[in-house]
Amino acid sequence: MHARSPFPAWFRWPLIAPRGLPPYGRITKTLIGVGILAMIAIVPVSAFMMTEAAGPHDGYALVRLRTVEAQAEQIEGDYILLAGDSHTERLLLPALCGLPTLNAGLSGATLADMAPFLSAAKIRPPKLTLLIAGTNDANLKRKPDTDAARAGFRENLDTLLSILHWKSTRVVVSQVPPLREPGATGFSPAAVRAFDAIVGETCDSGKCRRVVLFPPADGLSPREPLHAPDGIHLNRLADRILARSDEICG
Repeated sequence: MHARSPFPAWFRWPLIAPRGLPPYGRITKTLIGVGILAMIAIVPVSAFMMTEAAGPHDGYALVRLRTVEAQAEQIEGDYILLAGDSHTERLLLPALCGLPTLNAGLSGATLADMAPFLSAAKIRPPKLTLLIAGTNDANLKRKPDTDAARAGFRENLDTLLSILHWKSTRVVVSQVPPLREPGATGFSPAAVRAFDAIVGETCDSGKCRRVVLFPPADGLSPREPLHAPDGIHLNRLADRILARSDEICG
């Protein structure tokens, strides 16, 4: 009498083994069958993991990441890393603190988007990082005027700073750029102020150094509009940074 197989009816050698295999023994057949099933199970899991890993760098972010890495290879010696969202990406500032800059801004990015983006960047550690961010976290579609949004901003800021400190020993953070009121459609000025307060508290705790770039910096006409026509981006941001270079670089 043959022992009853512990496997279900569909787990039979003739059903899972390719034709033409030799008549292996019961144990060998079982081991081969288990191996085949394990491989079948691994395929969808691997596909899921690969999709998840690629997520933060899909589309434009991936193109931007490769651009940043390519530009980093062209810089010899120390440099300054400019990190942030579209405020940074559209910034034209070739040098700061007497060193060349590497612009790693990512348009449309929140703090949560910047963390995996900068973590994945294959770049040498910069001498200093200047971070200008937080505007996209205040987008109304993210419901920024809630306790949960403020708690998430604080957590994401801590995560991002830990990544930046791993790449750079000195991290300087601007206040969250103010919005024009009224005029910044789709964004919450109240959330920007709340997020900026969190930036201040975080830097006061010693996790970063804060620099105030707005309202207009020294040497700029107070009559010049602070904002671009969209009410979100800022005029002459490079000049405002250079006007505070002693604080940033010191």
